[in-house]
Order: sequence, then structure tokens, then C-alpha cells
Amino acid sequence: MNCVDCQDTDLLLRVLQMIQDKYEGEYQNERESKSDFHLCMKILNSLKECDDIDEKVLIPVHTYTTGRIILKPANECNYCNDDWLKGAAKEDGDEIYYVHPDISHDTAVKLGVPSLTDKLLEDTEGIEEWGQTEPLTRRIKNLIKDYKDGLSVPKEIVQNADDAGATKVSFMFDERENKQFRTKLLDCNMAKCQGPALWAYNDATFSQKDFENITKLSGATKEDDSSKIGKFGLGFCSVYNLTEVPSFVSGNQIVIFDPHTTYLGSALRNKNQPGIKIDTRTNHSVLKRMNSQFEPYNGVFGCNLNPEKGNLTLNGTLFRFPLRTEEQARAPSEISDKVYNRKEMMELIEIFVKACGNLLLFTQNVNEIEFFTYLPTKPTHRKQFYCILRIES
Repeated sequence: MNCVDCQDTDLLLRVLQMIQDKYEGEYQNERESKSDFHLCMKILNSLKECDDIDEKVLIPVHTYTTGRIILKPANECNYCNDDWLKGAAKEDGDEIYYVHPDISHDTAVKLGVPSLTDKLLEDTEGIEEWGQTEPLTRRIKNLIKDYKDGLSVPKEIVQNADDAGATKVSFMFDERENKQFRTKLLDCNMAKCQGPALWAYNDATFSQKDFENITKLSGATKEDDSSKIGKFGLGFCSVYNLTEVPSFVSGNQIVIFDPHTTYLGSALRNKNQPGIKIDTRTNHSVLKRMNSQFEPYNGVFGCNLNPEKGNLTLNGTLFRFPLRTEEQARAPSEISDKVYNRKEMMELIEIFVKACGNLLLFTQNVNEIEFFTYLPTKPTHRKQFYCILRIES
């Protein structure tokens, strides 16, 4: 009878190939297609438990034709992880093979099917992993013990701006909730990071070395340069006193860090990578499709991330630190349970204003620090309330 004693992985893959070949032409049979589809589902449910499954395993995809089955390699299919993404993908006119609706997201992921978010973000870069075996969140929690209060944040930002050759640093407390910009995001969990934030701008653009230093978050990146007063990797960790998800724009690059890997969620191809980097020159489609993600940046210190409004290059570097909310602290945050609201922020700014005059005595390039409040309406509604200058003799 030519029966086999056991059904190994190779046999199951061959059966899927046979089903694909059967329907490769114009063959249609409603009764047989239902039976074949049922067999495909049984095979896939078995294969998803295998550790070494090939990403080219054949997957049934959605079709409007009855009596037929269309199978495509897993790496050529997509599953839709958010309904609005279908409209964004359709605008591009690309042909997309969606996995059959009877295939669960869990099964699709285990079989190596990329999400629709993966496809829409395929040109972005993952931020380099630290490499320690210790979880990133625990590593940061231990590091910020040396930077115990929020005052260290503006201090480190000024020092790093000075290292980069900036002459001016501007801070702004932004009270906007941005509730109208909580859909069409890189991941739905990023909605928790769209509210009030501290901004920090300086007029120097990141060099390639700066990008390497900050993404490695290493304390050893400046030890050999006596002209540097900050430690761009290690010192930058101080921002986690305020935020769970820091981000910045410099030149043509957008960088978003997510040590928990839960806020960027589906936007992260590899959970071992704690963030993403997006080149605005080559990712216009991402900026358009997920425009709400970047809308808070528009109009802040000359930043524009809307491809329809002209130049996307920022002359300088702009950081955004969405303030940790009570909800995030209770999640719980694996980094800090410190919540920053308006009261804490105003106290922090007042303390730093008193201290930054002395800080300018030690900077080599920065000679001006500004502080603004950002009223909860439009980007143009900002009010300068402090400006500290270093007068050269």
C-alpha cells in the first residue's frame, strides 16, 4: 500500500507541496478543496511545534475563488496584526498574500509568517543589541542608580550636546495629550507614549560615531577622549528616570528605544533588539502610513516629519522623552516606578535653571540654554521663561 510508518517533517512538507501542485493550474473542485484545506491545517498545526521549521513552508492564503487552494511560502505571506494597516498597504499597490483567515496569528508567527507591520517597516533598521545576558531593563535599572533624580537628565543632555559641538541647547515641557494621534502608530502600545513629554534640542547633528555610541549604550565610548565631559552611552541612561521610551531625530534619522520591547511590539522584528532606526530619506511610506506616530514632532524646534510638507532633514538633534505615567509605572515598569507629572516637571526645571549657570562654566561649546513651556494646544504656542547665557570675556 506504500504507507509510511511515521509522519516526519519532510513528509508533511511534501504533502503541502503536492497540494500546491494540484491547484497550480486551473483545477477547481469545491469538495476536494475543503478536504485538502482541512489537511493543510492539520499539517500546519503539527509543523508549528517543530523547532527547525523552514521559513518557506507553504501556507494557504486568502482567496475569493471557491474550489481552489493557493499556497505560498511563509516568508512571502503576511498576517494582518491591525485592520487599519490593510488600507495603508493597499495605497502602495503592492500585491500582498494574506494568510487564510482560519490560520491564527499564533500559528502564523510560529511558522515564520511576517506581520503586515513587518512588511510596512521592511526598510527600517533595528537598533544594535547590547549583548549582555542580563535583561536590558534590569541593566538600565541598575545604571540609573547613579543618576537618581530627574536633574541628571538635562545635565547629561547639555554635556552630550557640548561633546557634539552644539552651541545652544533648548528644553521644552510639552503638556499636550495628543489624543487625536493615538492610532496609525508603529504599534498600538505606542499610544501610551503620545502624551506629555520633555523635549531637548541642540544645534549639532549626530555623527556616525555618535549613533554608534548611543545605540550601544556603553560607558566606554568616550574614555579615550579627554575633551569629552559626558559619556554618551552610559550617561544617556539617565533619561530613563523620566521615560520608558526615549526617541530622537538627528539629520535624516529617527531613533526610538524600547528596552521593554513591548511598546514597539510588532514593529520589532527581533525581540532581542530594543528599538528601531528609520531613515527619513528612504522611508517616506512609513512616515505617511503611520503619520500619527510622528505628528507630535512636527513644528517642534523646526522639525518636520511629514513628507508632504517639504524638507525632512533636521539641522540639529531633537530628543523626546514622554513622561512616565502612573499606568506605565504600575505595568509594572522594570526600570523605575517614578511618575512625572506637571508638578514634578516644574520643580525639576526650576532646580535645573538654578544649576545650569554653573554648568556653562565647564562647557566648551554650549554657551546658551533656553527653557520653554508648551501650552496644550498648537506647536506655535510655546512660551520662553528662562534663557541662560555665558558671556565671553
